[in-house]
Amino acid sequence: MTPWLTDAALAPVPTEALPIGANGLRFHNGALWVSNFNKGTLLRVPVTTTGAPGPIRQVAGSLPNIDDLSFLTPRSDVVFAAQNGSSSNNGTDRVVVIYPNGTYKPVLTSADGLASPSATAVRGNRLYITDGGVPVPHEPKLQTSRINFPALLAGTAH
Repeated sequence: MTPWLTDAALAPVPTEALPIGANGLRFHNGALWVSNFNKGTLLRVPVTTTGAPGPIRQVAGSLPNIDDLSFLTPRSDVVFAAQNGSSSNNGTDRVVVIYPNGTYKPVLTSADGLASPSATAVRGNRLYITDGGVPVPHEPKLQTSRINFPALLAGTAH
């Protein structure tokens, strides 16, 4: 195996309880999209025609414990991302929608039954979420929710 890209933006924060850097990864619209768990960032790395990485661009920040991600549609750069606060006791358990301009808003939280969400997937008008069940009572599960497309595409927050 050969390193394809190394950069401080991908590195973990060694002083964190769980020093996890680059975590979620998706190839989408000619780029690799990467989450950094400790730094709370969503990054976009264009892939050149030769397969080399282009410059890293931070799409969003201030998202502690951002885990895996998925896209609203195959052409859209609107992202669903899990934030797994239970795994490090550093943040909240929630799923956020992240817009291409870097703004984001929570769409599901622990009040909706999330317990250490770690991944999201979209199929049609459904969002699927893996819940690790880290906090007591330790009940891992898969959850689903209907996507309200007009509401998501109408506005941004934060």
